[in-house]
Amino acid sequence: VRESLVIELPKAQTHITPKIGTIEALKDIEAELKNVNNLGSLKQFLENSEVYSLKRTAANTIFSEGVDNAKVMLISDTPTADEDIAGRAFVGKSGAMLDRMLSAIGLSREKNIYLTYMINWYPPGNRLPNDAEISLSLPVIKKHIELINPEIIICLGDITAKRLLQTTQSITRVH
Repeated sequence: VRESLVIELPKAQTHITPKIGTIEALKDIEAELKNVNNLGSLKQFLENSEVYSLKRTAANTIFSEGVDNAKVMLISDTPTADEDIAGRAFVGKSGAMLDRMLSAIGLSREKNIYLTYMINWYPPGNRLPNDAEISLSLPVIKKHIELINPEIIICLGDITAKRLLQTTQSITRVH
């Protein structure tokens, strides 16, 4: 049995002050997530929640791919348009490239990797998520990490790296 992974993440962004409505929504999300104790109920929470505005413009909620007892968890910022249409995570050219890269080091989503997103819906027009969308997604990804309990987390995007590592530096700089 692995030891529990402890990641201290802020309740809200360290360099952004959420609007009052976002703060109230965050409190509601955090309260509801206390009752979530498995991946199925986390996915159900996302699918049933009305607080996420991106849900109204996306075709699908893109939850995850891979094995739920993986030691390595990859977290990307948001799904792409291809992923939104397909209803699956990490598809298309970038997904195929990721699969080839993982395979080269003996990893795969079928055997030992878990893939998910900081934000589970495609932003319209491939725009960057706004501060409220990011803030409201932070408690969910924290719960997702808690449930998977990986030994290694790999941030695949700038937004994810900044929020999980609590930095203003770009992912390129962090790497």
